[in-house]
Amino acid sequence: VLSGEGSQDGGLTEADREALSRFQRLTGRLGKVLREIFTRPAPKIESPEAGDLFTFATTAMSLRRLGKSDLLELARILPMSLFDWLTECGFSHPVAESLAAEALWSRCVGPRAPGTAVNLLLAQCVSRKFIKGGPASLVEALFRACRANSVEIRTACRVDRIRTDEGRVSAVVLADGEEIETKLVVASCHPREACLELLAPGTLEVRLEERLRRLRSQGVASLLLLGLDGPLQWQSLGEMQAERSHIGGGSLDDLERCYDAVKYGTMSAMPFLEIRAEPQPGSDGRFTVAVLMLGTPYQNREGWSEPLRREMVEGVVKRLNHYTPRLDRKILASKLLTPRDIEQEFRIPGGNLAHVEPTLDQLLFMRPVPELARYATPLKGLFLGGSGSHPGGGVSGAPGFLAAREVLRRI
Repeated sequence: VLSGEGSQDGGLTEADREALSRFQRLTGRLGKVLREIFTRPAPKIESPEAGDLFTFATTAMSLRRLGKSDLLELARILPMSLFDWLTECGFSHPVAESLAAEALWSRCVGPRAPGTAVNLLLAQCVSRKFIKGGPASLVEALFRACRANSVEIRTACRVDRIRTDEGRVSAVVLADGEEIETKLVVASCHPREACLELLAPGTLEVRLEERLRRLRSQGVASLLLLGLDGPLQWQSLGEMQAERSHIGGGSLDDLERCYDAVKYGTMSAMPFLEIRAEPQPGSDGRFTVAVLMLGTPYQNREGWSEPLRREMVEGVVKRLNHYTPRLDRKILASKLLTPRDIEQEFRIPGGNLAHVEPTLDQLLFMRPVPELARYATPLKGLFLGGSGSHPGGGVSGAPGFLAAREVLRRI
């Protein structure tokens, strides 16, 4: 469902359908190669091993299979801005805005910034799968798999630090003082949290610590969770349900203005909204609605006061009411998470949902930094396996899967 402030039409024009068909054919061809590159470990640039040389060769062969025309098109698109690429594709303003927003939820720049086209390309080619039941169902599936394999899981246990002995991991120390002896830790938290906050200062080289401090991780998205006593019914769809819905201003310029506000540390007057609704298991008709709001700064000049937070929630509900009548009467509970809240609640420096902003200089063998691109850290026994590692954020499990393979290769 695509909706602008001045329209309730969730459909596509014939010109949009033709443009989308061309766009999907191109991303389909490019996706075959990009998925290969982004579902295997990134090659190590510093002190490459034999396996890294093989990865380079395999990547080169994959790119060569694209053919001259598509290879040149890929090289042309990568440094482009979303505005230039989507305008060139011939999409109408609302469709272009919706596609651009899909690529900017973890970027701190607007659609006119160079290098943003790569994020849409990756979103279309690599991260297109959605989880039935949402992330909560994935967590439950992982819990069941762990229990079946006698894995002990602890929640609400804050890790205070990682203890080391003679240059390797020796224990994990919890906030209550309990020490869990171990020789292996795979950290799914932000790389800066794992390497700078949980390790004693000076454990890693000064140059590496400085690179980690310079990682760009500023969040631009807030999350509003709504508990409803019934389904989210879109007026334009009747009884049909939408997996995802977008509500924006109606053009790429409106989306650019969202990020202009972020740039100057103020709240956008019209944040772009992405809405997902999922039934609550065993709740007899209750639904959870997650609203991702683009255009909310991490560093808000006015602070995140309670009146401002209430104003944000009321503003979103008012906009939703325009497309889903009487929504406000169905709300049982609500919770707002600003980038600051995300930082504090989930220990993600900067509150970026992708942990590390996915820019051209923070992808592939440079994610999060070249020395840590292959998941292992200089500290023996410590590995990184979260969204800040290759291939990046999103609920894919790919960083953890590739990190686990690297652990098994090394032990």
